[in-house]
Amino acid sequence: MPFSFTGFGGVGILVLVGLAVLLQVGRWINERLHHGR
Repeated sequence: MPFSFTGFGGVGILVLVGLAVLLQVGRWINERLHHGR
């Protein structure tokens, strides 16, 4: 990993991971809502 967790790289990685998790959760909720009927 080229960036240190205490520098800007760590923050960027956290933001990217957070966005990825939000996208996955959003897709999962969408599928549950559409297929749950």
